[in-house]
Order: sequence, then C-alpha cells, then structure tokens
Amino acid sequence: QRCTNILCDKPDQSPKFVQIDGSSTSGGKDWSSLSGSVLCSACYSRFKHRGTLERYDRSKQSLSGPARRCSYSGCEKPLESTHFHQIDGNSTAGGRDWSSLAGRVVCHTCYERFRKRGTLERFDFGKPGPGTHRRCSYEGCESPENSNQFFYIRENKKTGGQDWSSLAGSMLCSACYQQFKLRGTLERSLRSKPLEDTYRRCSYEGCEHPDQNRRFHFIAADKKAGGQDWSHLKGAVLCHACYCRYKKRGTLERFHGEKRWDESGRKCANVNCDQPHRTHKFVEIDADTTAGGQDWGGLAGCTLCHACYQRYRLRGRLDRV
Repeated sequence: QRCTNILCDKPDQSPKFVQIDGSSTSGGKDWSSLSGSVLCSACYSRFKHRGTLERYDRSKQSLSGPARRCSYSGCEKPLESTHFHQIDGNSTAGGRDWSSLAGRVVCHTCYERFRKRGTLERFDFGKPGPGTHRRCSYEGCESPENSNQFFYIRENKKTGGQDWSSLAGSMLCSACYQQFKLRGTLERSLRSKPLEDTYRRCSYEGCEHPDQNRRFHFIAADKKAGGQDWSHLKGAVLCHACYCRYKKRGTLERFHGEKRWDESGRKCANVNCDQPHRTHKFVEIDADTTAGGQDWGGLAGCTLCHACYQRYRLRGRLDRV
C-alpha cells in the first residue's frame, strides 16, 4: 500500500494505511474530497485534526536569513522563535480564515495565537498592547501601578460569566481583574478589606474579647457569606470569632440558648461526675434548650461541666455506662 497524498514524504512507510470513505465524519471534518484515497497514518491524523493534508500548516518548512522574522508589528520577540511559519492563504488550520495573512511570516507564538483565537493581538488574552501605559484604571485600586500583570478589557468580554461592558477599554491590574472576574464588582468592601486600627473593635455586645482578635470584618449590606441573612448587621464590625459563628450558625450567641457559667463556685450538678470542679467550661441549662435533639426539661436550671453536657447532648443520658 502507498499513501496517495502527493505531499507525503514517506508514502510507503507507515504502520497503518486508511482507505477513505467519502461519507466519513471522523474528527468532524469533511472527507468527501478524499473519497477513495488511501492515506498513511500520519496524513490521516493530520487531516482528522486540522482538516488539511498540507504539512506547512504545522510550519515544518524551514526559513532562513531575513525570512526568519515575524511580520506582526505587535510581536514582542520577532527574531526569537523555535521556528517561523510562512502563511498559505488557503490554510484552514484551527478552522480560521488565514487569507488576510497570505504570504506573511509569523513566529510560532503569533501563529499559535491566531490558530487558537483568530487574532494576532495579545490583549485578546487580557494583556495590554505595545506601548500601553501599565496602570490600573480603577480609581479605588490600592496599588494601580504595582502588578505582575495588567489586563486590557475589550468589548464583548464574557470571562467568568460577568458583564464587562462597563469596563470596555479599561486597564485593570491582576488583583482588580480577578476581583471583577469572581464577584462582578471592583468594590473591595465585599471582601472585608482590612480595617484601620480605630475601627478594630467587635460590635457584638456579648463578645468576650472585642478588642483582641487577629482579624475584623466590616459587614456590607449585600453580604451573603454562609447563606445567612446579614442585613440586620449592616455596617457592623465583627471580630473573626463572632463573624465565623454567624457565618456557620446564623447567630452571634455562643450557645444557642445555653448560657456560659461564669459565677464563682463552679460545680457540675451531675452527682456521678468524676471531676465536678475541673473543666474548661460550664454550661447552665435553659428549659428551652433543644441541643442534639434531646429533651433537656429535666435538667432546666442545672449546671453541667463540658464533658457531662456533651454526653447528654449526644446520648440523652448523664451516666457514663
């Protein structure tokens, strides 16, 4: 058998030959023009993946001398590339229309960009074009000129499923770009940005350490963390402990109806407790308590050590057996 592709450089050397059926849809390509042909494995795979038998769609042709320079004016390194591609206007590589580049030479980076995106312009990927001033356009940006990457926002951008139309033509630093991509807003208040020292105090009256915490959170009006309703806390400042409690449980109270026992003479009311005075925490039982789904009515008003409290909450009994 022999490959019928006249451009094949090894028509007799292939582990496999394939006879083409004109009705084939392999790879989503139109094989009708090759109906009845025999292709070697390499040529078959090339057409299946790229819709062409021409090898120079992969730029295997070698260029030398002055030809080894990218003709795209916006190329950052026009003389540095592993190989250069001379474009055939009839190429269909990547499903793109290459006719506008017919006869031009491009470096491998620019070639791949056009093959994948249909454009040679770098800022289609979010980077600024040549000569563009590298400064974030967002007035509220804390470091508008300090970023490892800047993104030029084009019209019709849909990254992250957000509506970028209001930012078309803007330049964003990496932090602001990611902020909008993930949350659809450039306002950092939704991220509980760090507070000044004068505001670092928990607003919750029941907080045990309102001034001592590694982090404080300002509560915005439209906050939805944890799926909770934060509207009644709008404008409040919470320490990290109270913030996490509300986020997880929807309440700022520490024991959901059980009060922490902080009087002198602490002792567990369970007569069978082996260490009634030694515990890191005592709990006074409220008659309305439903912790663990247990009936606490018989213990209303009693004080339990943490171990006995947890035993009853989990098992509905105070005895250890």
